Amino acid sequence: MLLVLSFACQKPEKPQGDPTPAPSVSPSMSVSESSVDSFTCPAGKSIAVQLDAWKLRLESAPDEAERDETLRGLGMPPVRCAAVKPASVELGTAGLTDSKEITRVVLARYECPPSDRRSATRVQVLRPLADGRFCALGSELGADFPARDCPGRIELTYENLVSPAEKVVRRVYREPHCATPSATVTKTSFFRVEGARLTEIFTFDESTPAVTKPPVYTHEGSIVIDGGYPKVITYTSNDRCAPVGLGSCKKAAVPIVTTLMWDAATGVYRPK
Repeated sequence: MLLVLSFACQKPEKPQGDPTPAPSVSPSMSVSESSVDSFTCPAGKSIAVQLDAWKLRLESAPDEAERDETLRGLGMPPVRCAAVKPASVELGTAGLTDSKEITRVVLARYECPPSDRRSATRVQVLRPLADGRFCALGSELGADFPARDCPGRIELTYENLVSPAEKVVRRVYREPHCATPSATVTKTSFFRVEGARLTEIFTFDESTPAVTKPPVYTHEGSIVIDGGYPKVITYTSNDRCAPVGLGSCKKAAVPIVTTLMWDAATGVYRPK
């Protein structure tokens, strides 16, 4: 049985370079002091930016140098391919703290040229500061995807998990194989805002090809979230076998069910 669980903060799937923010790229966006929680943002993470202007600059970048400078201006690492124009840029909002502040989530997708076949997604989570600036919480929600027959995807949604007053980020990392869908890799992680940083509180593999020669084993995982706050997570893990050619499945897979509870002392979900 292959069981992959993680209950602490991990590094991204692929290193994304130095996420240290460059000097501010445009005038700050006004934020009401009454709507901002009190926390300390390290000087290197404080950014003054007008997001609509930043988005326009990224979309109209004439070359890779301008593209990477604009990404660094928001604390994002550069993109390692010749795709100058982003496939899409999203400026989202989310209530990721228990205050009235509005957290901004910026997502930029890049699809490299056909000769490269790689793809990349850059993400930054921006928490407003009382002086009208933003605190860049981290770019680890993004990823660099390996060369595949179709681009990888990062999907972000927000839900109440630990508290009814704050949401967490559900991040789905999808590394597709369009010609062989059964070989698609999917990983889901949950992140929570703690002060000036993002903390990974739970992650699991939804689909991972475990063995590539006959018989083919595929790891599958699923979760059920239930109960009051903090929510209880029930995780079911299973290794499915598909006989191919001369390969045969020697024994039936038995699902493994794990109940996870919120551990306030460590700030992550742990097995009960």
